Amino acid sequence: MVMASIHQKLYKDKSYTQVVAKDYFTELTSDIITLSSSFKEVEIIIESELENIGLNTIVPLGLIVNELVSNSIQHAFSINKRGSIQILITSNVTNTFKLTYKDNGSWTEPANTYSSFGLELIDILTSQLDGKCERTSTISGTEYSFNLKNLD
Repeated sequence: MVMASIHQKLYKDKSYTQVVAKDYFTELTSDIITLSSSFKEVEIIIESELENIGLNTIVPLGLIVNELVSNSIQHAFSINKRGSIQILITSNVTNTFKLTYKDNGSWTEPANTYSSFGLELIDILTSQLDGKCERTSTISGTEYSFNLKNLD
C-alpha cells in the first residue's frame, strides 16, 4: 500500500522524483485507517516543514509511518477511546530532519517490548535513513522521536 501510494502521488503530481510530504502522509494515514478492520475513530494531525521528499527517503519513511499508525490502531486505542495521532516533520541541519510521532493511546504491550516484527522493521528502516529513534510511553500516550537523514 505504501509503494502504491507513492507511485500514485508521483504520477498525479507529475513529479517523478519528489512527493509533497503533507499530502502524501495525509492520504497514507487515511488509507490505513479506512483499511483497518477496526471501527475506531482516529484523528490525525500532520505538520511538515519539509515540503517535498525524494524517493530515496520517502519509501523507508512511508513504511515507518505505516507501521506506527498500524501499531497504534491495533495496540493503543481501546474501543471506547477516541484515538489521536500527531505526525510532525521538522528540518534540522543540512540533510537531516526530525520525525515526531505521538498517539494518545494506552498500549496493550509494555513500552519496552521490541519483540514484534513491526518494531524490528522500524529499527531496520531507521538504520536505512542513518537515523536514531527513541520511544517514550506515558499515561497520556506514546511518542517516537526519530532523527533521520534525508537521502535525496
